[in-house]
Amino acid sequence: MAVTAKARNVAPSLDGDIGWCTNSFVEWLLTEGWACDSPLTLIEGLARRTVEAGLPLTRLTTAMRYLHPQVIGTTYT
Repeated sequence: MAVTAKARNVAPSLDGDIGWCTNSFVEWLLTEGWACDSPLTLIEGLARRTVEAGLPLTRLTTAMRYLHPQVIGTTYT
């Protein structure tokens, strides 16, 4: 599915016998998570879904790699 401004906040169709994604974390990251306006919003959303899934969570660390010649990436805890 090509990402366009028109389709930015629209989740892919779940038509058919098998949904396009069976992992709720991956589904959220691909539909809503990638459109977060800050790293804090992304981490809060991921943490909320982790706790709602019944997994104990006391700390969450994420690492984001950049396609940049002088910066490898950023880590958020």
